[in-house]
Amino acid sequence: MTDATSGLCHCAAARLRAAALFTIVAMVAFSALAAPKMPLGFVATNRDDSGLTWAETGTIGLGFAEATARIKSSMRSQGYKLKHEIFEKSLPGIRFFLWQKGAEEVIVMAWTIDFRTSGISWGLSAKEGAAAPVPVKKEKK
Repeated sequence: MTDATSGLCHCAAARLRAAALFTIVAMVAFSALAAPKMPLGFVATNRDDSGLTWAETGTIGLGFAEATARIKSSMRSQGYKLKHEIFEKSLPGIRFFLWQKGAEEVIVMAWTIDFRTSGISWGLSAKEGAAAPVPVKKEKK
């Protein structure tokens, strides 16, 4: 094998290593952008990719306390950490959660529909590049 040939082999090997590294990095990046999975039993009734509203809304056949416990378990098992849990004492059947996984933030809302059914909506935080809200035009008086 000549020096020129071995140089080509090293170059080709370097390209293969670079291509393999790119593939691994791309797989990690795309997996990080994957939508969170809602708890087992969640049935989506609406999906929206506009970034202007909830990404998914649906129901789960569980009472409110059980549904919120299932949401927490599901999100934690996917590597999300709970940053905030917001509830109002005057509205006991509604709760908001802010979850974080790396730079990604997900907002989840759960509410009571009836004693054995709860609603769930989720979306990415606007901080994550979701479309900005449409400004409201004020009428001239």
